[in-house]
Amino acid sequence: MVIFIKAENDGKCLEGGLFALFELLKVGEKMGLPNQVYMYLEAEAGFFDRLETLQSHPSTEVYKRIIQIFDNFFTVAEGGL
Repeated sequence: MVIFIKAENDGKCLEGGLFALFELLKVGEKMGLPNQVYMYLEAEAGFFDRLETLQSHPSTEVYKRIIQIFDNFFTVAEGGL
């Protein structure tokens, strides 16, 4: 999660970090441990708040990666997370 803090203005770096995050979540899901991965990310980095904030990043690629993560791993209730 350090990448989100250090590279907030660098779209390419964020894209790479979000791709890695997507892959991490995918592996956690395949191993049957998705809840542990999500809880760890939330506790250590404020995962959901960070992703919500980055949705307004000027890079459309960053936005697309975040939507890909939400669409594949989370159910979004009406009115937000």
